[in-house]
Amino acid sequence: SRKVLGWMKDTGRTPTAVLVGEPSSQDTFGTHIKAGRRGSLCGTLEVTGVQGHAAYPGLFDNPNRALMLALSILNTHRWADATPDTPATNFEVIALSSGDFGATAVVPGQARALWNVRHTPAHTAAQIAATLDGLLKHPPAWAHQHPDAPRLAKVKLVANLDTASRPYRSAPGAFAHTVADAVQAVLGTRPVFDGAGGTTDGRFVHDFFPDAEIVELGVPERGGAAPGPRPADYGTKGGMHQVDERVRVADLEHVEQCYARTIAAVLGAP
Repeated sequence: SRKVLGWMKDTGRTPTAVLVGEPSSQDTFGTHIKAGRRGSLCGTLEVTGVQGHAAYPGLFDNPNRALMLALSILNTHRWADATPDTPATNFEVIALSSGDFGATAVVPGQARALWNVRHTPAHTAAQIAATLDGLLKHPPAWAHQHPDAPRLAKVKLVANLDTASRPYRSAPGAFAHTVADAVQAVLGTRPVFDGAGGTTDGRFVHDFFPDAEIVELGVPERGGAAPGPRPADYGTKGGMHQVDERVRVADLEHVEQCYARTIAAVLGAP
């Protein structure tokens, strides 16, 4: 996307609006249109301890204790930055690495966690990293009184600011309402605009063409054809962003119809 957008900018092809085909509804196609997305920041927590036999506490320093307390602090923090159309910033643990399940009595010498934060436009990636670091250096009262609180000094937080994805917000304008009109004509219901979900190529469009109106309309995030004949499975598993991604053919056909109507409306075709 960056290659194409860069070429467009270099050759003077400046769009006034862009339609991105990212999944935009949760369960049923056409309930939502994205007019923005949260940003993404990932990083690690690393703790170095002293390896030793679990039966002799004086001979080891368990890094898992510090890591678990640090994760509890970060998981329980709440950012009060939600808006009517965008969920609040959230911290999630992605992966953990510590010890050896084949060594049942050996306390590890190192523990690591991979984390990800999805954040609203209310914060920059650097501000998120500073908040996480501050929570560990100045923990809340309940954590400050925890017996493992002194071990927090051993926790090293790394934020991958160089790979962070910035959030964007594109206020719905004439083009967004043209897309909404197309959805309503095809499905008979009016979609709403929101900024939930993950990062998409819309953020690249915003970087190259900040004045362009960005609209995202695609198949549901869930609601793929679930294994087996049970209708109750529809909307509960088998959608996008999950194991065994799949999509209903009918949803693809609806996407095609909405895009065709949008293009016709933009071109003034009957």
